[in-house]
Amino acid sequence: MIARVLAFVLLLGSGLALLTWLESRDSFVPMLAPDAPSADGGARLPIGTISIWDRQEFASYGPDGGLKSRLVAEDALSTVNGEQVLIDVKIDMFESESGTTTARITSERAVVELNQSVDQIIPEPSDTIRMQAVVVDVRSGSRLAPLQLTTPSLVVNSANQRFQTVDRVVATSNDVDLEGEGCLFDLNAGRLVFTRDAEATVTAGDGRTARLHSRDALEVLRPPGVGTRPVTVVARGRARLGLSGDEGLALEANEVELEGMGDPDREGTFRFTDLVARGEVVLLARGNRFQCREARFVMSPDGAFGSVRLSGAIEGELDPTTADVAGIDDAALAAANGQRVSLWGRGPMDLRLGTDRGFDLAGPAELAWEDTRLWAEGGLRGVPGSAGRPLSFEAWSGVRVERDAWVVRTEQLEGRWLPESADAPAVIELEALTLATATGQDRDGSMVQLRAREGFALELTGKTWKVTRAIGVDLETGGRRPLTASADRVDDFTVDPVLGPMLSANEHVQVTVDGQFLRGQELTVKGLDDLVVKSSDGPVLLDGPGLHAEAREVRRVGDRVVAVGGASAHLERPGLELDLVAERIEVTGSIDAPADAPLRLRAIGGVNANVVEQDGAERMTIATQDLEVVRQPVPGGDQVQTTVRAREGVVATVVGRVGDHDLVARELDALVIGTPFVRSESADGAASPEAAPERRGSVEARGAVEVESRAPTVILGKGDTFSIDHQGRGTLVADPGRKVSANGTLPGGGQPFDVVGSSIEFDPTSMSIVEPRIEVKDPMRTGDGSGGETPAIIELVATCRRLEATEVSVVFDGDVSFLGTTPALESWTLRCARAELFTEVVPPKPGAEAEGGSKTSTRRRPRELVATGDVRVVFSEGLRAEGDTMTARAFDQRVRVEGTPARLRETGLDFVATYFDIDTVNALWEAGPFYVGPSSLGGEPSKKP
Repeated sequence: MIARVLAFVLLLGSGLALLTWLESRDSFVPMLAPDAPSADGGARLPIGTISIWDRQEFASYGPDGGLKSRLVAEDALSTVNGEQVLIDVKIDMFESESGTTTARITSERAVVELNQSVDQIIPEPSDTIRMQAVVVDVRSGSRLAPLQLTTPSLVVNSANQRFQTVDRVVATSNDVDLEGEGCLFDLNAGRLVFTRDAEATVTAGDGRTARLHSRDALEVLRPPGVGTRPVTVVARGRARLGLSGDEGLALEANEVELEGMGDPDREGTFRFTDLVARGEVVLLARGNRFQCREARFVMSPDGAFGSVRLSGAIEGELDPTTADVAGIDDAALAAANGQRVSLWGRGPMDLRLGTDRGFDLAGPAELAWEDTRLWAEGGLRGVPGSAGRPLSFEAWSGVRVERDAWVVRTEQLEGRWLPESADAPAVIELEALTLATATGQDRDGSMVQLRAREGFALELTGKTWKVTRAIGVDLETGGRRPLTASADRVDDFTVDPVLGPMLSANEHVQVTVDGQFLRGQELTVKGLDDLVVKSSDGPVLLDGPGLHAEAREVRRVGDRVVAVGGASAHLERPGLELDLVAERIEVTGSIDAPADAPLRLRAIGGVNANVVEQDGAERMTIATQDLEVVRQPVPGGDQVQTTVRAREGVVATVVGRVGDHDLVARELDALVIGTPFVRSESADGAASPEAAPERRGSVEARGAVEVESRAPTVILGKGDTFSIDHQGRGTLVADPGRKVSANGTLPGGGQPFDVVGSSIEFDPTSMSIVEPRIEVKDPMRTGDGSGGETPAIIELVATCRRLEATEVSVVFDGDVSFLGTTPALESWTLRCARAELFTEVVPPKPGAEAEGGSKTSTRRRPRELVATGDVRVVFSEGLRAEGDTMTARAFDQRVRVEGTPARLRETGLDFVATYFDIDTVNALWEAGPFYVGPSSLGGEPSKKP
């Protein structure tokens, strides 16, 4: 019985305590239980008679008497530890003036703690009520309304109007959807805080969805003020924001603050007004990744993400192609990681979003990809890669591009990235808009610099980079063969890792290499060891030490110079000068090398050349289709040997120590061994060359040779081979089975002749003919050569095995046969083993020296003809003679035949004597003692041999 009374008192105290707790909350007044009988039999009883086993309701009223809140519990229990347990609780809150519901809290179970001091009869409830399976629906009256929270548990603090839980909470509102672990909701402050693993989701009017997630705290609040105020969501402790839609943004930072409000034009959607990220910020936009200390977004009036300003330690990775990635996880970034472009800058950096995408980064700033680095003191601006549009950028002030061993410098640079395709690799295009230089190294490590006064366009592909256009260009190289070049325009300057630098330039081209100057309209350089200068308007000019050339095209390959198209050249070397024109001229060998260095010249097509020793002792003029001049040291000595070779249709003139000759042949070789150099020390210790006196050379022509020698021997001949040795001795030779032919004047007497033979040799004082058939005009002319003398023999045709002619005689040797004509035009023949024609000096005319003012040159004339060895002579008048010798004297026109015995036949009689003197003019003869013997001279007069 006592226990029941105590239990009743306890339950009654709990009910009174709950009532006291409610009353303390704005004069909460108990309502009558709907089915409790009144004391006078009516339907209402005061709350003091509460039944704890039935439905309970309580109400509170404001100062104005209006209903403020109502609590309804379907059941109530008390615990032994002084707690009041309410079952199926619903709390409604009202606006006291209008009576509209501002909030409703529903819970399957609520627990109220009771506190009682020693001087209290009725326990007092605490400020806290713990609720389970809770739904909080805030409809109005709070800055965060409308808002609905659902959570497994909730602790309500009545004193400060706060709701708190450690469980997971799902919250929804017109602005934002929230979910997270642990929550603090402050009705008075309009503030909602999640403690960990929280996410806020908003949906914009255009369908974009933003999800803000935090591993730690996430706070939602709305500041006080008149009118609609934006809601602010702040995520701390490594927060992540992902935004779907066209921007494709993802954001990670130590703190992310998102601000916005419901879009009045689109119910249930969110309009962004601000977004700020702070602390180790990572931003991913369409596959482009940025890092900084702070990112502050600027929204457009319709809530779209207009731009974002990044500041503090800015770094980035740009996708140069067209990737669109909305996530920020590593897998998503890796999927976008094709070829990446790194970015760095001091900042700040403005990144434009939406359709007008781009970035502006204050310098100093840097772009880097593969082995390329772009630095700009002023800054960078550009457009990251997006669908249909690759990465493009602009750099200014102190711009520097570094790639391998090359550096490009300029003040303003534009660039874009052309993505890789099935047919071509990725290409980076750069354009310097102001004065620009490209400095690097050739394959041998030597310096190469390209300078463009009005900028250039540059392409980077793999390991190769090239200038596709440059204006006002200067090129300079170092190394063993320094080169400088200038041009108004360059169309191609390529740096290949294997071939080295290659250049194509146009308009007003000038090049200097190895001391040579070239000028033309077009320039092509391949690896700097191969350069070509062309011109379509006037010739290309090459001018340097020892070589001057002009042509439509001039090419240098290492030590080789090639001039093509209407080419002309002037070459000078110690002891040698060469002038020539041809369709193509090629010179191999360093022009400014030592005097005895090897040198080779080749000319092809319509060649006309003039080769002169510098002292004028030797001169050679050559017309041919193929000419080669080779200059090289003579083995075993200090001499320099010059060889001239001509091929195809050679026409040449050789004048000098070897004589004066005109040549026509298929081929010609000329060898000049001369200009030796003896090195001695000068006063300053430097080596100086001194020419030695000896000079030797030779000339050889082959194939259908025609030669005309004018001095010292006059001869015009044809044969298969003609040569002149270093002593001036000429040889005209026929191939086996063929003959040479020649005409000219004999040495000494100067008698004209025509000859056919196997070979002819001659020098300034002699002539030798093998197997000749020679015709001599006026061989026995007398007098001083003035034309008034009477010849003893006016024509002579001879054959023999060999003819030797000198200044004093002409020797016919072996099977000699003569056919001559007397002054009476009678023919005569001579056969013998050997014949010799002797000459003598022609005395000058009286007074010739005085009249001419100079000494008359020495001339020679025939004196006599001597035949020996089985001599047989026949005159056409029927006179025949034979003997051991025959002498024909020019001064008396008489022929003397001697023998042991000599025989003469006339009118059928044979005369025998020791000699016979025959008058060739009157056909008379005389003899010493003679007798008439039997005829031993038979046969008819010889025919012309």
